[in-house]
Amino acid sequence: MRKLNYKNYNILLVDDELNNLENLIFAFGMEYSLFTASSAKDALDVVNKEDISMVISDQRMPEISGVELLSRIKETHPKIVRILITAYSDMDVAVDAINKGDIYRYIRKDFAMNEISLMIKQAIEYYKMSEDLEAATQSLIKSEKLITIAEISAGIGHEIKNTISGVNLGIDRIIEELRLKGFRDPEIMRLLAKTKEYGKRSKEIVERLNDFSKPGHVEKIDIYKVVDSSIEMARDGLKSLLTNIKIGKRMAKGIPRVEGNFVHFEEIFLNLIRNACQAMSETGGKIIVGGKADNNWVHIAVRDTGPGIPEENLQRVFGAFYTTKREGMGMGLYIIDNIVKTFGGRLDLKSEVGKGSTFTVILPVVASV
Repeated sequence: MRKLNYKNYNILLVDDELNNLENLIFAFGMEYSLFTASSAKDALDVVNKEDISMVISDQRMPEISGVELLSRIKETHPKIVRILITAYSDMDVAVDAINKGDIYRYIRKDFAMNEISLMIKQAIEYYKMSEDLEAATQSLIKSEKLITIAEISAGIGHEIKNTISGVNLGIDRIIEELRLKGFRDPEIMRLLAKTKEYGKRSKEIVERLNDFSKPGHVEKIDIYKVVDSSIEMARDGLKSLLTNIKIGKRMAKGIPRVEGNFVHFEEIFLNLIRNACQAMSETGGKIIVGGKADNNWVHIAVRDTGPGIPEENLQRVFGAFYTTKREGMGMGLYIIDNIVKTFGGRLDLKSEVGKGSTFTVILPVVASV
């Protein structure tokens, strides 16, 4: 753990029971910079007025639950580290909130104060690391001394893969310890197994990022299966964005196969759907994935009813590091465009402000032998 002045990071404690707040202030007031709130409304006011690095909230409160409060804070202040204080009976809620990304971790009410203090330090370390990463990313974006995207990706990818491997080892250890102690909750075991699956998938994504300019394994692809798989993953992984957005498909019959890599194409359409969801996160709307064959080409379009893209930005969106989002590096469309070109295709864009955007992946039909 690096040497940090933990007093430099403001922590907001939220609990409707004043005795609990007083106990936390007594335990940690000398070591950390603490703010307090006894209601969700007061907590949101503090977050909007003060430079808060971390919010620690009790789960059971009269107005809204701790998870609901932390989820709202995530929407407006995504950089704030969010921790939930929960009773053992609310463990399922806490685990679900971690999986959705609404909280960083949970603190059980029976944890010792020294354990809680250690977790707070780790959370501040995480906050500082995120700050450093964002600063480094911004420096990279502004720097004129970029090497090549592939070299950068390789370096980052190596570190990410090592981290994911460590996470998976930790999950394996947790599963083994739970089994040795006779813990048999099938839902917890399912969530742990699912987390491992996402870790494996993350490593595959990093490998594709490192190798996006190379064709890799080429096969004849059934585009219907790719589209179905991409939509299924989007519905599973983007639930928080899909509350007011519907995804549908209109695939013509008889679309021939194309040459490519199934996982690459899967990631292409998943990213296009994700971009459409993010564009419509505030307004809601529809996403239609449509496909057809035209002479020797297959056209797969992802159309949304979002705000659209101004004409002056239509070509810029395919450039490396171009983004209009507060979060993200702006590499998604750049990588998609390069993968499509690798397999002899092209990525087209049509958009009208106020009516929506359509990204069309155009790929050559497999030549008959």
